[in-house]
Amino acid sequence: MINNNTLLELNKTEFGASINRLESYLIDTKQFEIISGQQNYDNKTKRYKEILKSIKPKSLMFSSKTDLEEIENTKYDKLLVDFPESMPMCIYGASNDNILNAYKHIVDHTNSIGITAIPSVLGIAVSVTYISGNLYKVYVVRDSVKLMDITNDVKSLLPSYIDAIKDNNITDFRGKITTKGNKLTNEIDIIHRLRTHINTNELQFIFYCVYSDTRQYGSSWEMIEFIKGTELSVPHHALIRNIDCTLMMDAVIQLKEFFTDLNTKEQFPYTYNGIQIINNQNSKSFIYNYMDCPSNKIFESTVKSILINSNTSGMYATIKIVDTKCNDELVISSIDVNDVLDFVNFNISIGSKVQFYISDRKAYLYKS
Repeated sequence: MINNNTLLELNKTEFGASINRLESYLIDTKQFEIISGQQNYDNKTKRYKEILKSIKPKSLMFSSKTDLEEIENTKYDKLLVDFPESMPMCIYGASNDNILNAYKHIVDHTNSIGITAIPSVLGIAVSVTYISGNLYKVYVVRDSVKLMDITNDVKSLLPSYIDAIKDNNITDFRGKITTKGNKLTNEIDIIHRLRTHINTNELQFIFYCVYSDTRQYGSSWEMIEFIKGTELSVPHHALIRNIDCTLMMDAVIQLKEFFTDLNTKEQFPYTYNGIQIINNQNSKSFIYNYMDCPSNKIFESTVKSILINSNTSGMYATIKIVDTKCNDELVISSIDVNDVLDFVNFNISIGSKVQFYISDRKAYLYKS
């Protein structure tokens, strides 16, 4: 028998009273964790799993049937093996230590380097293979591993033939599949569309790398410029020559301002959360994320005021806190509380301390 309190708690979530929506969301989250190689440690997801376990213990969410298995490579996947799509190092905030460590991560020596900078597009990593200019396969990838064959769902979004690569035997384009437009993108929503084959026409590709078994395309900048000459979309990009670790800090800040100003003027047709810095010599890169936070980072602030309201789901509250800078472009000033009992559980009152974590740029109370 299902506990009424559990159903009431579910009804206060974004899923309402729908067990199916909760289950679907958690399956999408599970598959995103496999694809990204990142575990979601936030209390919200943990609690959602507990709710689903108590309501539907035999859910597919808890079954290996919803795992993503590695797809076996063929002779046409040679480029994916030779040039694996690895996750870049990610730093949150532009502190001197962060930038220095990131710089050391991408250089092989102490001399100056040239860099290509692009917005860090929010999306899922893909490998798109053409054979003699003809579209062959589209995979969701991690490193040199193929995890989802999405060819049938997205082939209408890509040119079936590209004349500029007709003389190559195999050509492999790398980039992200993301939602169209610049509305806030959630990678889990993208996984949901690909998994359920629903509304995939609202997705798009942004490419920034190209490899071939018959020719080389040069530096990251040259790759992007080549891709731009085809029918494929590329991110906005900038080039800086002869930079070393002493100049990297200023360069990163200036690039952030450059892309911010450019986005204001042009309205980028994709969502991004920072800048990806690519070493033109070896293609190693790092991401300077200035909008988000890792879900396992805990912040603390002081309660300024408490606003209590009600709706059809019951009582809810908003805690106003002292502004807390969680990243360079993310300041938290309030926390929504769906369960008024949390005021007792967390000893919340005006002037008290509260701890919270961030998920999708929103604050949630932290339960230790």
